[in-house]
Amino acid sequence: MNRDIFNIALTIDVDSDFFDSSLSQPMKGEMQWNGIETGIPLLVETFKKYKDSFGNPVKITWFIRVDNQLKGIYEHAAYLLIKYRKLWEKFEENGDEIGWHPHLYRKLEGKWIQETRPSYIKQDLKESYKAMIEAGFCPICSRIGEAFHSNEIMIELFRLGIKIDSTAMPGRVRIDTERHIDWKGTPYGPYYPSMTDYRLPGKKGDRIGILEVPMSMIETKTEYDKKSLKRYVDLSFRNHVMKDGLEAHIRNNDYLLSISHPSTILPLYNINHPLVSYDIAEVEKNLNTIISKCNILEKRIQFITVSEFLYKK
Repeated sequence: MNRDIFNIALTIDVDSDFFDSSLSQPMKGEMQWNGIETGIPLLVETFKKYKDSFGNPVKITWFIRVDNQLKGIYEHAAYLLIKYRKLWEKFEENGDEIGWHPHLYRKLEGKWIQETRPSYIKQDLKESYKAMIEAGFCPICSRIGEAFHSNEIMIELFRLGIKIDSTAMPGRVRIDTERHIDWKGTPYGPYYPSMTDYRLPGKKGDRIGILEVPMSMIETKTEYDKKSLKRYVDLSFRNHVMKDGLEAHIRNNDYLLSISHPSTILPLYNINHPLVSYDIAEVEKNLNTIISKCNILEKRIQFITVSEFLYKK
């Protein structure tokens, strides 16, 4: 990448209204979509206030859920693409990117749990991707829900035609009854995964032809953390938790890839979360911090979509 330019890729995961396990029950059962209908318009209006150093508006990569869970609940894996088609088509016309965001679940005793069986995962991915194509969208970038991944998933994504994935959370490991996340040893920059270990770069002749672009991870510390913790950059996180980490990241890197959810900028829950703001004002504060630090360091800002990393190598 051009070291004089700081690339910013803002991504939105179009999930149902939830954030963590304490709020995720609607996702596991009766889904709610206030984030799409109310949150996305707020985000779009906020992003209109910003232009990069070249006079270009903000670009967003929208990772939209298309998966077997939606099919089980709404009878069509591409339910969101179809119901809100005009919205996604408008975004594409404006230069945004539509990506694929499958959550890989199976129903067991009435509950949705993480699917880990390779043969079922492959079938679910094939069926969901086909549904997306039939709905009129042909994505080349993906992000697997809840940061789950595997060698089989990476290879299947490549076979389906995905050229770039952005699921990795470098260093994050959590394997329990609720989550299966393992990105131990993953680098902080883009890489082509090994055929035998999706978490690591492969050598020439032994790598998958799909570019993995990890989410940007920064040092944070909330009031409930015993020590600082690296978290992905989420524009809805409270600015006082993010500010120092953001500034350090910008100082030492040439790009930032953020992830946000449209429901986490809405006051949907009567809570005062130490990390998640549920306030669009915090999105502006974080964007202002990013732009201000770039200006101080004399780094020119360029807004890009995720797929544009393919041409930045």
